[in-house]
Amino acid sequence: MDTLDLSSKTGIKVVLIPSKGAGSAITSIINGEIHFSFLNMATVMPHVRAGRMKALATTSRERLEELPDVPTMAESGYPGIGSENWNGFFLPSKTPRRVLNKFYAATILVMQRPAVKKAFANAALPVALSKSPEDFQEFLDAEIKRWARIIKDNNVSLE
Repeated sequence: MDTLDLSSKTGIKVVLIPSKGAGSAITSIINGEIHFSFLNMATVMPHVRAGRMKALATTSRERLEELPDVPTMAESGYPGIGSENWNGFFLPSKTPRRVLNKFYAATILVMQRPAVKKAFANAALPVALSKSPEDFQEFLDAEIKRWARIIKDNNVSLE
C-alpha cells in the first residue's frame, strides 16, 4: 500500500508486483527483478550492511539511528508517504477496564526493561509506546482512516 500512496501522491507510475512476503521481495530486489519495495528495516538491514541492497529513504518520522545517513521520506521531499511498522496488543472488547489498565501497565514495564530495549535495538526495531490505551485507539482510528483513503484513491478492490 505504501507503493500506492507514493504513486498517487507523486504521479510516479508503478506496476504492483505481488510477492510472497518480504523474503520474496528482497530476493527480487537483489536479483534486479524489481526496482524497489517498502520493507521493514529489521528485515533488510543484513542486506543493506552487506551491500546487497541500498536504503534510499525511511518512512519513519525521524532518521533512524541504524541508518543515520539515510533521509526520511519527508526530508526527501515526500512528507506523509509511507508508514512506520508497528505492533500492538489487542484484548477482547469486553475486557474489564481494571484488567485493561493492569495489562497496559505491565506491558509498559516490560517494554522499558533494559534487556527488552536491547533486544529490540539488536533487531533494528524502534520502540514507540502509546501514552494510554485511548492513545493507541486514536492511533488505530487514524490508521484505519488513512489506509481507507489510500485504498479508495487507488481504486483497490478485493479479489
